[in-house]
Amino acid sequence: MVILDINLPDINGIKVLQRIKHEYSDLPVIICTAFGQFENYYQKFTDEEAEFYSYLTKPVSLEVLVSEVKKAIGSP
Repeated sequence: MVILDINLPDINGIKVLQRIKHEYSDLPVIICTAFGQFENYYQKFTDEEAEFYSYLTKPVSLEVLVSEVKKAIGSP
C-alpha cells in the first residue's frame, strides 16, 4: 500500500497517484492532504483511473492512520 502526500516538491501528488494506479491498479493508496476540500480539488485534476482508497486531512492522528492502513490492507 501507499501513503501519499499530495503536496510534493517536484511533482503534483495527483500525477504520482495516476502513475501508481496505471502500474499497480490494485494497490491501495491513502492520500494525506492539508486541503480541507480535497474531493473538489481531486475532481478537477484527475480521471477515473486514478482512484484512491481514502484520504486523510492533516494533521492525522496516529490512531486514525493505523486504522485506515489496517482497513486498506484488510487486516483486523
